[in-house]
Amino acid sequence: MAARRDCMLAAYGLCCWLAWVSSGTVSTKLKLLALAIASLGIVFWFFGGPHLGWTKTSIEVWKVDPVTEIKFPEIRKKFIPGIDFLSGVLLAAGSCWAVSFFVRRK
Repeated sequence: MAARRDCMLAAYGLCCWLAWVSSGTVSTKLKLLALAIASLGIVFWFFGGPHLGWTKTSIEVWKVDPVTEIKFPEIRKKFIPGIDFLSGVLLAAGSCWAVSFFVRRK
């Protein structure tokens, strides 16, 4: 019962937020979009394993053969966002924010 109530409260909060955003001007919507893009991008970069190098799509894990006890590399597919991912997200957010100043207000 509590889970259903929490879900209803979350849905009500989302509806209120959408109503508040939809009542604003285009420049306000663009600024909120820029904030959302930047926030989600930073959170994804941070919790995806912040890497200060380039973005990686695979990692190398060293394993030991149980019979010969020789180490060998095993390549696994894993997405680790790098600093280029973060800069691309921040560039997109900055572009939305900059465009919001050139939109005509009625």
